[in-house]
Amino acid sequence: MRISIVFFMLLCFFSVTAFSSEATFFLKNGDRITGTLKNFEENHLVIANPSLGEAKILWETVAGVQSVNTFYFRLEKGNIVSAKPEGVVDGKQILVSSLSGRFEILREQIIMVGLTEDSVNPEYLRTQKELKETQEKLERATKIHYLWSGFLQASFSGTSGNTDSATFVGIAHVERKTEADKFTAHLEGRYGKSDNEVSAEEVFGYLRENVEITSRLYVYGRIESKWDRVKDIDIAMIAELGFGIHIIKEGEFQVFKDDKITLDFDLGATYSATDYSEGEDTNSAGMVARLIYDHVFANKWHINMSGQYIQDFEKPQNKENASQLDGYKLKFEFLLEIPLTDVLAFTCNLKDEYVNAPAPGNKRNDFYWLFGLKINL
Repeated sequence: MRISIVFFMLLCFFSVTAFSSEATFFLKNGDRITGTLKNFEENHLVIANPSLGEAKILWETVAGVQSVNTFYFRLEKGNIVSAKPEGVVDGKQILVSSLSGRFEILREQIIMVGLTEDSVNPEYLRTQKELKETQEKLERATKIHYLWSGFLQASFSGTSGNTDSATFVGIAHVERKTEADKFTAHLEGRYGKSDNEVSAEEVFGYLRENVEITSRLYVYGRIESKWDRVKDIDIAMIAELGFGIHIIKEGEFQVFKDDKITLDFDLGATYSATDYSEGEDTNSAGMVARLIYDHVFANKWHINMSGQYIQDFEKPQNKENASQLDGYKLKFEFLLEIPLTDVLAFTCNLKDEYVNAPAPGNKRNDFYWLFGLKINL
């Protein structure tokens, strides 16, 4: 019997606690919303409603509050009142306090409402926010998983253009990112056969370092290397140095809630050198302009698109009446990543490369498609 009574009392206690912040909020346009007050954030009431879910209501649009529960109200003069709100009469909020009894106050004189005294104390909220930001910065600076990230990817690739083949592609990628800089290392290998002959056998990789100068501007260096047996390239290297602009930084623009969108622009000078197994080696100077768009939809689907214009100032030898501006390339890349689990994702990668003055025997356009699985580290 005693156990039943205790259980009943506990049940009543938790029931009262669960509904201790339920209230009706009267809006200035005549509407009303009934729900559970969760928090007060940046001049907005955060309310949980069974039909609306969690919603934010601008405090300026609220005419008054009614509830059987006690809330904390911060007034414009800075004092805090603990009272039960009993609705609105002639534009005035009716409050009932254990100290002052029943009294009226203009709604405009109330600047915050919360569940606890600390929740309507701006100094306390600011201190808590600064403490949280400091703890996050400390974790990012000391814990390796905040600094380093990467992935392994295995894909099947089809090509059309200079070659028509089926190719296996393996990719390893790693990044280290801080508030001051970002380091990237990428390694990619391709191997394939067509009609029992090797159609693709190459290794490609690059290193890149970004250093932040201001919140918008950064400088970067990039070095790229390639070995290609099919094209008789013993080694090809491209060194790149330039600056970039964060056109859109993460958090500045969202299409959907929790979206992560960035848009960067690179402009750099390049120097390239290629050592062929047979034939004359080449080297030249040039420039590159690159636009990179990255979009993570609600921490799930991931889309990355990049476009490059690469200008080689060396006159093409295989084109009649060629000028120094004829040796250019256009590159476009599209990546779609669909998560399957926390670490495994399906990927679709499309690449297109246009060479205005290709080497003898090669076509101007190459198109690649890849479907594969990606393991996030």
